[in-house]
Amino acid sequence: MSWHDELRWLDDELAAGRISAEEYRARRARLTPPGAAAGQAVGGPQEVPGVPPQVSARGYDAAHQGPEVFSDKGAGIGSRVGVIALVVVLVGLAVGAWLLFRPMDGPDPAAGPQQAGVLAELPGQAQDMADIATFDQVAEVDYLTEQEIQVYRDNGAGGSRIALSTDDGVRVVVLVVDVRDAAAAVGARDGLEALQRDFGLTQVTGPPGVVVSANQGATGGPLTRGHYAAGNRVVRVQAQGQDGAAAQRVFDSVLAAQQQRLPADG
Repeated sequence: MSWHDELRWLDDELAAGRISAEEYRARRARLTPPGAAAGQAVGGPQEVPGVPPQVSARGYDAAHQGPEVFSDKGAGIGSRVGVIALVVVLVGLAVGAWLLFRPMDGPDPAAGPQQAGVLAELPGQAQDMADIATFDQVAEVDYLTEQEIQVYRDNGAGGSRIALSTDDGVRVVVLVVDVRDAAAAVGARDGLEALQRDFGLTQVTGPPGVVVSANQGATGGPLTRGHYAAGNRVVRVQAQGQDGAAAQRVFDSVLAAQQQRLPADG
């Protein structure tokens, strides 16, 4: 049998599983082709142009699918599965840590007070003002004067809510505006109240922390308006109607209800 025939026979025996990989390597190493130096292995890893030697050797083994190749391949698959599993675990831990420790998004200060029930429920027929969430929108309602708008802006007016209602001829307004901080809320309250003197309103007695002004001879009927600070918010409550006594009762009731939602600072 020529060395070519014996080499082919060894390959067939290995592929059929009739000899072990160790026996295959030992017998193959003993084969010496004509002209080769004694002891020179045949078919060992040889450098292929452009391909690293280890790739060439692995390509040869894979082509024969012998028992050792399956063993190596299985180990390779197991290693890859282990690596993939480890990566999945690490990714899961990273996602879990992010969900646990990520900063929770707070409300946008320009998007309006977000707490449910920041405005008291008003009596009578309310207008739909739910789409108003910023002070810029409030300024477009044509309710505040230019001087009042400036006072709010000077104190960092941002998110806002407004409620309008008519109850048996009494017109009611509640306005809540977020400002820069608690000090700005007090400054805005005092600035707004000072403007009421210019508008012809007189300061009257009100609940603690609430500055109240009134004008019994206002166009549209007696008017009562109050301002107070609640944290970083400025709250305005107003009632006006031809029946002064009814307007005052509605004002007192709405102011009390609003303070249940946002108590006045002392």
